[in-house]
Amino acid sequence: MRSSKCLLAQGGFLLLALFGASCSEALQQREMEVRVNGIYCDPDHSILIAQSSNLDSIDKFDDLKRVELYRTQSGRHFFVQDEEGYDMKVELLSTKEAKDLYNELSYHPIDFTQAFAD
Repeated sequence: MRSSKCLLAQGGFLLLALFGASCSEALQQREMEVRVNGIYCDPDHSILIAQSSNLDSIDKFDDLKRVELYRTQSGRHFFVQDEEGYDMKVELLSTKEAKDLYNELSYHPIDFTQAFAD
């Protein structure tokens, strides 16, 4: 009986450890897929072209502010995924709006010419 309590306690710690890992991964990888005006906006199947985040300077998730700019696989459409704490929205952008936002964001995994190539 004693060893089963010990195993249960260890299992509880393991469960908490796994929960903690999954929560930290969720903070890093929250994404939403939606259709906006018939356009499928899915970060998993799109190309991240610019991003800005305060993730490194916050103490709690409520204070998160993250903006990610994506180009769809076809390259014809752009959308932004905007997060503030637990709220997230996805918005389709015109090419001009996407270019303006690209210049406002701090991180650019793809240079401007490549991001907006026709």
